[in-house]
Amino acid sequence: MMASYYSDRRFTDYVHGHLAEPLIYAPLNWSTVPIDAEELEYQDLHHGVDYQMELHDGNIVGVQERFRGREYAKYSDATLRYRRDNSTVAERVKSEYHKIKARYLVYGITNGSKRRTERDSLTGFLKWVILDLDLFREKVRKRLILVDEKGESYGRTTEGKLYCPVKFNTDGSSSFLIIDIPRLYRLWGMDCIFAQKGFLK
Repeated sequence: MMASYYSDRRFTDYVHGHLAEPLIYAPLNWSTVPIDAEELEYQDLHHGVDYQMELHDGNIVGVQERFRGREYAKYSDATLRYRRDNSTVAERVKSEYHKIKARYLVYGITNGSKRRTERDSLTGFLKWVILDLDLFREKVRKRLILVDEKGESYGRTTEGKLYCPVKFNTDGSSSFLIIDIPRLYRLWGMDCIFAQKGFLK
């Protein structure tokens, strides 16, 4: 698990510095707050916080980032890791969705490959979205957004509620929550969507 964690972390760090900072955060007047590497790893593993960001108004918040390769461009959802049932560490079975304390989820589809040998193929984003997790969690508490652990492969809306299915990775290593961005928008407009590019036509 840790080898996979550090591989994912290197990819996230690369995209954060080379793409997200100039293309997403700079136009919003957000900036990365330097933090001790050991503390940052603790925040990531225990609270689902990848970076501390200073917003345009001076407030400092935690941000979770998930970046994917161009092969995911056909999907209209953002995802959060849900469970790692095969983890040998009990406290890591429940993943990001259960422990996350970040204020924002920044989810982006790059125009290149995640492979380390092809990092120079990453020059921009095909699409990206910033979700306000405080507002998302509020809708979960009010049961307007429901986690569907045994549902369909993709999200659905019924009677003004958004059902977010849980799907397993093909290798069975973990599951993830699917948040359909167009459906989220159709129900509540930009309420939970702080900013986006390419997810909404």
